[in-house]
Amino acid sequence: MKILKKKTALCMVLLFILMLISIPVNALSAQAYAVIDIQSGRLLHANNATTPLEMASTTKIMTCIVAIETSDLDEIVLVDDRAVGTEGSSIYLKHGEEIRLGDLLYGLMLQSGNDAANAIAYYISGDIASFSAKMNAKAREIGALNTNFVNPSGLSDANHYTTAEDLAKICAYAMRNETFAAIVSTRNITIPALNAAGIDRTITNKNRLLSLYEGATGIKTGYTKSAGKCFCGSAERDGFSLAVVTLNTADTFTDAIELLDQAYADYTQVTFLTRGEYLKSIPIDTGGTKRLYAPQDLTYPLLEDEIDDVRIEITTEPILHAPMSAGEKIGQIELFIGSELQFTLDITLDKDIEYKQTFLDKILSLFKENI
Repeated sequence: MKILKKKTALCMVLLFILMLISIPVNALSAQAYAVIDIQSGRLLHANNATTPLEMASTTKIMTCIVAIETSDLDEIVLVDDRAVGTEGSSIYLKHGEEIRLGDLLYGLMLQSGNDAANAIAYYISGDIASFSAKMNAKAREIGALNTNFVNPSGLSDANHYTTAEDLAKICAYAMRNETFAAIVSTRNITIPALNAAGIDRTITNKNRLLSLYEGATGIKTGYTKSAGKCFCGSAERDGFSLAVVTLNTADTFTDAIELLDQAYADYTQVTFLTRGEYLKSIPIDTGGTKRLYAPQDLTYPLLEDEIDDVRIEITTEPILHAPMSAGEKIGQIELFIGSELQFTLDITLDKDIEYKQTFLDKILSLFKENI
């Protein structure tokens, strides 16, 4: 009987150990997350991704892209006194300091300077509220409809929030900008002083994903007490570029790496058209035809069981009516999985189509001259 009891106890201990081993050691800690394909904008994995949450300094992604799109980065900024001594992380801007706007962006994105964020806002818009309005307008344009900014730094405010899905859209948009992508992939940079009030600064990127993950390309860390640890990261493998967002996570880089690995394991980037590939020809009403070519590579991330269900449809105007200007939309390329539309790419004219006088026009012109 004693031997039986010992065996039973031993079995229970072994069972308990096996249960512990089976518990996933890399269970995700983020309150919300999203993984997005940067090129197409397809959301690949998500959890709790539409719940409004604080975003901390990942806010600065929008601050940076607004600055890039609205200003010349070689402009020299006289640091507004209101930006000096801003609460939180800092690059320690000085009273009366002059600094290149592009260098402020490195201080913003690598060192997460709240003073840099405010200096940018004051320089571009004159005040925080006006700059925040620009940020919100850009968010709407991108399709981040459940996001609201009230400052350029990410300091906590009840009206300053986003969702994991919205922030993923913002990341994908920003990473398609070459200037932005170059900034956030920089490991270290030295910013020179431009006047006696300034100091030389050597800035190191706080984003440890750049050294922890093969193929990592960016983008931004964030933390406040109320938001918790927030992170946006990106990576590229063989032309397949992803961005990952985690909000309120206990283990920033472990979560991000696991999500990136899972997305790369689950999805394959498939190319359907290459830039410059011939599509079709459209007649022009005054004679001749216009040959159309793919405006860019058309690639899309697919699960294995989706690949055979993909359908590409190219629709265009049946005839082009001259004159027409370069940039006018004349058709679109649509990608379907089964019956569901997934992605649309506009086809636009690459150059003007001038009006050419037809044979009938010439006859009518001669007739009018002889009346």
